[in-house]
Amino acid sequence: MTHLLNLDRFRSAGIVTIGYEILQGRVVDTNSAYLARKLFLMGLDVRSTISVSDDLEDIIRALKFAVSDMGAELVFTTGGLGPTPDDRTLEAIARFLGVELVVNDEALRDIKAKYSRRGVELTPERLKMAKLPQGAVPLLNPVGIAPGIYIESTVGERRIAIVSLPGVPREMEAIFEKYIEPALRKSRRLYVAEGYVRLRVMESEIAPYIRSVMKRYSGIYIKSHPEGEELGLPVVRIYTAAYGRDAERAYEACKAVQEEFISYAKEKGIEVAEHKPCVVH
Repeated sequence: MTHLLNLDRFRSAGIVTIGYEILQGRVVDTNSAYLARKLFLMGLDVRSTISVSDDLEDIIRALKFAVSDMGAELVFTTGGLGPTPDDRTLEAIARFLGVELVVNDEALRDIKAKYSRRGVELTPERLKMAKLPQGAVPLLNPVGIAPGIYIESTVGERRIAIVSLPGVPREMEAIFEKYIEPALRKSRRLYVAEGYVRLRVMESEIAPYIRSVMKRYSGIYIKSHPEGEELGLPVVRIYTAAYGRDAERAYEACKAVQEEFISYAKEKGIEVAEHKPCVVH
């Protein structure tokens, strides 16, 4: 299946997680964190994550937001692929792209085989999971029933793709790692070097220096995270990430920024609480 997916053209991503259980706080959304981390490490610019209800119009609005407002070229959805009436993600995707839901032969064969092995009848509700947006490629589920999908389309003048995955984290991760991750790694060929230093200093005190480093290293992501109390026991974690098609260059760029902050700390008498050297992924 992965040989069908060419993801090289896509540079930005959006994530939409679907389900009332997320909005009601009954389920913690770990899917967004998993996908965002994976996509970041493979060089995609994750523009947004949003959680919405199972309502059809809400899902369509979320897709529009990710694509039109946030500029995502590759949109991931999780949840809403099952057999129950409130599983409407594929219907929403079809509506958003202006295509019909049709029975996909490959998905149907897979679902039939899985239920047949259990001696379970293929009811209309179970058949529903084989109805995919026209033109979609099924991503067969190695640990569950409902397949995911990959579909490309043109929205306005832009070419975009949507990857729809189950909401169950184990199933979502299995499909992503089987079909999507290998395709992204093959097309990206990008390395990410990342690390951090933790300094015992008030964030407001070091903020001007962080700003000056960001100007000098404009192509590198630098972000400060206060971890202590500003007026108590302040600690600031300064995270650095550098991309590159060459692993050594990415590492050297990340390391150079870290050295800037360590040198500054020594010059100002600021304690370095922790230093996690840059690691290349």
